[in-house]
Amino acid sequence: MWDYLSFVAASHNMPWLIAGDFNELLTTDEKFGGVLECKSEGFRNWVDGNEMIDLGYSGPKFTWNNKRVYARLDRAICNMQWRRLFPEANVQHLPRTTSDHNPIKIKLSSRFVVSLHLRPFRFEAMWMQHEQFNEFISNVWGQAVGSALDKTYYLVQPLKGWNVNVFGHLKKRKACLLARLNGIQKDLCRGSNTFLSKLEISLIEEYNCVLEQEAMLWKQKSRLQWLQEGDRNTKFFHLTTIIRRRRNKIERLKNNEGVWVEEAQDIKGLAMAYFEQLFS
Repeated sequence: MWDYLSFVAASHNMPWLIAGDFNELLTTDEKFGGVLECKSEGFRNWVDGNEMIDLGYSGPKFTWNNKRVYARLDRAICNMQWRRLFPEANVQHLPRTTSDHNPIKIKLSSRFVVSLHLRPFRFEAMWMQHEQFNEFISNVWGQAVGSALDKTYYLVQPLKGWNVNVFGHLKKRKACLLARLNGIQKDLCRGSNTFLSKLEISLIEEYNCVLEQEAMLWKQKSRLQWLQEGDRNTKFFHLTTIIRRRRNKIERLKNNEGVWVEEAQDIKGLAMAYFEQLFS
């Protein structure tokens, strides 16, 4: 089966997901009871060799049992392209009724969307690579009054404006630079032009700078500190950020009566009541 699935994976370069009863384990803690058979090596090697990602789950840990042995045999796994295409996709283990397997439900999006105006301010390390950043900070800091903490708070709103109006959106800047380079290189195919050649070099340097800033952005968001400075693997950092956000997202909470609460307002109320009681 693993050889056949490897053939399928090598036959295309598309986003893909495969789900169902694999009848195999990825880790030893996915089984409880009975004799632990080391059958997972082929499955694990296939997942690693084809760079597949387990979507995880919410709900009961095990998806199959015979009243004596419990195991997680059902799952959904995808490749990196699919995960980037559906960053909010998640898997829910549903209650078992007539079968000895739990049904699994794959949802492509989360029911909860965070409003942009509710997002906390984050200082972006990539800003420090901009040639105007130091001068901007010096000017704003000099206008602020009070303690260092007061001045730091004063920086927040000017930084937000500077980010939009001066630093700019990375994706738009990349698209604009590539469009300009495309036009210049088309013109240079018709004949040499000293001005366009120098402009091409300048734009390529600027484009590489944007790539470095983008890599730093996703490196900061991914919170991975173990890679050496200078490594640029934006897709990797982007993917780890998606996976971490998905893992940390709260879709439901259980109240004191043991009932799952799933509506956004009810989850908010339950969390507030818990901490009000905790700190009263």
